[in-house]
Amino acid sequence: MEKSVSILERWTKQVEEECPFAKTFGITGLGEGLVWCSHYDNRTKTFCGGNDGDPWMFKTKGEKHKNVKESKLVQLQPDVVNNIAELVASVVTEQRLKQGLEKLNEKGLDISKKNTPTFLNWIQEDIRRENKDILEASGLTEKDQLVGIQKAAREWYLKVAK
Repeated sequence: MEKSVSILERWTKQVEEECPFAKTFGITGLGEGLVWCSHYDNRTKTFCGGNDGDPWMFKTKGEKHKNVKESKLVQLQPDVVNNIAELVASVVTEQRLKQGLEKLNEKGLDISKKNTPTFLNWIQEDIRRENKDILEASGLTEKDQLVGIQKAAREWYLKVAK
């Protein structure tokens, strides 16, 4: 298992240094990471992957693109947080907050107080989508999670909003 994790980390770091997929289009530079998944066998009409044959998928991201503060680059299990403050510190990262600003720009919205709800909704949904494992492992109620996440994201956003 350790050898497999080491390989995942090495490949992820290589992609972060330069994305080989983008390079095929003549684009050089920083890559985000890799998506790993089981494959579908057309011959047997089954997914090849987990012990039970179920399909699986996960991401590994380089340090410059991580939206979560984790103890290791590749983790097989999420870090367990003990309280709201630890959860918020883990998932409401500077990288994710800046990505939220980029999403507003993509929608043609300015970084202003009137767009606070849109920003907060994106942050909340991104965390739900990307960090379901951490949220579930926390043992905290969904309401407590949401209150803590929104409070931290709102405070940060209002400091940068016009």
